Amino acid sequence: NHQPSSGFTLIELLVVTAIVIIVSTLILANNARFGGAVILENLAYDVGLSVRKAQVYGIAVRRFGATDFSSGYGIHFDITTPSAYVLFADVFPTGTGDGIYEPEASELVESLSMLQGYRMLDLCATSGGGLAEACGIDTSKVDIIWAKDLMDGISYWDRCLSVAKNITLDRTLRATTIMGRKQGETLSMGQLFYPPMQVTDIFQMDIDICQLGMDQRRANILAREVAPKINKKKPVAVHHHILMGLQGIQKRGTDEETMMASKMSKSDPKSCIYMHDTTEQIAAKINTAFCPSKQEEGNPLLEYCKHIIFKEAKEITISRPAKFGGDLSFGDYTDLRDAYVAGKIHPADFKTAVATELDKLIAPARKHFEKGAAKKLHEQVASFVVTR
Repeated sequence: NHQPSSGFTLIELLVVTAIVIIVSTLILANNARFGGAVILENLAYDVGLSVRKAQVYGIAVRRFGATDFSSGYGIHFDITTPSAYVLFADVFPTGTGDGIYEPEASELVESLSMLQGYRMLDLCATSGGGLAEACGIDTSKVDIIWAKDLMDGISYWDRCLSVAKNITLDRTLRATTIMGRKQGETLSMGQLFYPPMQVTDIFQMDIDICQLGMDQRRANILAREVAPKINKKKPVAVHHHILMGLQGIQKRGTDEETMMASKMSKSDPKSCIYMHDTTEQIAAKINTAFCPSKQEEGNPLLEYCKHIIFKEAKEITISRPAKFGGDLSFGDYTDLRDAYVAGKIHPADFKTAVATELDKLIAPARKHFEKGAAKKLHEQVASFVVTR
């Protein structure tokens, strides 16, 4: 008699083992993912509770220090310390606060850490009281677009390649003046990408009107030339006047080269006024600026009066000693220019007046860079080494 045997064949055993391994792997992977999600959710709750704690402290009029019951409370995040944040008492300026964490003002209440190796990669919003607001810009009417967000996707780079395919190398080289380079200058491959990328920005943001300085007009012209080739609308190009640098007109071979060499440039501290310059620095720069007597052409200080100061100030006063005729006041640029060209205003007195008026306009922006995150940013940028 033949008795049938029971059991698994080797193939069946291998198949079952493989299934068990796959199922176990999926369970373990999902468990790890689930555990990570729980930890991240708990971290979010912790941060939320910290924000709630700041609200409760403020509503409950919690005492800070020995006698301060009037301060508000807040949570401060800093991307430079991505694994920690702080609960702070907003005690500076005294009596009002400013909504910004000031470590040097001893505002720290509690330092909090993110555990399990979690850290902040980015902040979705910056602190209140930004530079735009300090300069009087109503940010509710402005959309600020970050380049890192605009370029973060295949659609941008696909469009960039499409733009580049429709621009010749010769045309690209002629457009490199938009980044302060001269035609014929030796360029890196990366610099050749600059013109097509600036054109791509226009199409990626679906811009109707491109408002840039005269030094950037080649980029706008490129965009208008490329637009019909890639089925895009031609942008309207509006170019504004380029401010002259403190050094005055710097004659070169062509009008464009003269404009580029004469403009106020942030890469040349001797040619420009920075938004964070102190009163003393502004006075020193204006004092050494090119300002020929009885001359309007190529005079940067007269240009600043025309395009900047009289846009905000209703009147400019030239302070002079009584023995030299006393103070002079002007309500518009034409009268000021005529008096200067006629020799009725000494360049030294004129420089003092221009420095005073520019300092008034820059003061709000300068104050912004004197505290909080803006101060740290300014210090970081100031530490960079200039390579050109």
